[in-house]
Amino acid sequence: MLSFAGLSTDGRMISFRQMIKPRKGEATGPIVVSFFATWCVPCRKGLPIIQKVADDFKDRGVRVILVASGENADDVKPFLKKLGVTQTVVPDPYLTITKRLGVQKSLPRTLVIDEKGTLRTIFGSEGEEFSEELKNSLTIPTKS
Repeated sequence: MLSFAGLSTDGRMISFRQMIKPRKGEATGPIVVSFFATWCVPCRKGLPIIQKVADDFKDRGVRVILVASGENADDVKPFLKKLGVTQTVVPDPYLTITKRLGVQKSLPRTLVIDEKGTLRTIFGSEGEEFSEELKNSLTIPTKS
């Protein structure tokens, strides 16, 4: 199972293990973990798509964590505000989370993990079809 934890830009401790535990009265669905950087041009296109899809799938329990690879909170906050992205962000200035999850070669990298913690999909690019592909990956039924 994937595992990581970090302090979000709003000061909350974000733990992947806590995210996959069902919360009382809350729908639990897939988790999207997207790695980005402020210098990454494709990330600028992909992050608003992730925001839109997350908004569209919120009632299905989809949760999103954005990991700012090699970035600190002071650089990330104005960047995301400009893009209109309001998802939870965990800065990863020393690439600890990024390396731990094997995302070292290129950005963006977006993972879709089911509610049981199983990695279902990895996106290595966020091109024209990304929105539809991300939506499709969030609707794949989980095998019991």
